Amino acid sequence: MWAQHIFRSSVRPIAAWMLLFLTCQSSPGESAPRRATQWTTNDVIALVGGEDLVAWQFHPYFELQLQRRLGGQAPRFRNLAWEGDTVFEQQRDLNFPKWPEQLRRVGATIVLCQFGQNEALRAPESRRTFERQYHVLLDILRADGRQLVLLTPTPFEPAGPGLADLSARNHSVEALANVVQGIARQRQTLFVDLFHPLATAARSGARLTRDGFHLNPRGHWLAAAEISRQLGLGDPGPVPTLDDIHGTFRDAELESLRRPLAEKNRLWFDYWRPQNWAFLNGDRVEQPSSRDHRDRTIRWFPREMEQFLPLIARKEVEIA
Repeated sequence: MWAQHIFRSSVRPIAAWMLLFLTCQSSPGESAPRRATQWTTNDVIALVGGEDLVAWQFHPYFELQLQRRLGGQAPRFRNLAWEGDTVFEQQRDLNFPKWPEQLRRVGATIVLCQFGQNEALRAPESRRTFERQYHVLLDILRADGRQLVLLTPTPFEPAGPGLADLSARNHSVEALANVVQGIARQRQTLFVDLFHPLATAARSGARLTRDGFHLNPRGHWLAAAEISRQLGLGDPGPVPTLDDIHGTFRDAELESLRRPLAEKNRLWFDYWRPQNWAFLNGDRVEQPSSRDHRDRTIRWFPREMEQFLPLIARKEVEIA
């Protein structure tokens, strides 16, 4: 498990990517951050946040836009997001690696973060604690010289029948989006405002969430398009025709790239978050079913998990 070579070695030629939309200057005591145009295929982008970032594995539209723009020479993505994560707490199973080890093992050089929507459901006075705790988390994530990209939370929508209408809390979401902008300014790092553009798009009448909370495929496309625009990758154009549930494209060219990206992301998810973690590295590693029936000193499960790594590598070669 967690073999380092697959993450640190590049399967593609080195290429620069992404035009920086901000001018970044170093703060006292810090080295100047690399311009985005200096990022290469040796870079690994780690995604850190809640359920909307988890869903990027099914709706890899920003990754897709990078691939289209860079001709298959974009950095690799490793999704470390987890449903329910907040800046205050990121619960994991027993013996699951902590952030420093996770990021080191995947070879992360860039960390793309999104927090604030879950936190907006807390009391208003939590804004100060949100800012303070986000700084604590970012200090951990940026260790070893990693660059940060901060995304604001997205707005709530009125929900359907039987679901709570959280849209009245958008003032709290906006307040935390402004806090994120302030943090990005203070740290002089990349920042993408998703709240205001998606709030504007929602006023047009098109649904952007599946439940008033989490983005639907259209919402994911608009968010990815906004990230691309604000990071200087250009405008990907109008929203293509998408399946409302699965997020597949009617356009054959787009779908021919989305599909292998989603397949690669599924392989990564199954490797990084196996459902039976307790038998892999948790509190059931001594169970008989966790060991070879012929030689009790051999644990077959960790060896089997390593078979995901060449599958991920081959899929990334196919995508490139």
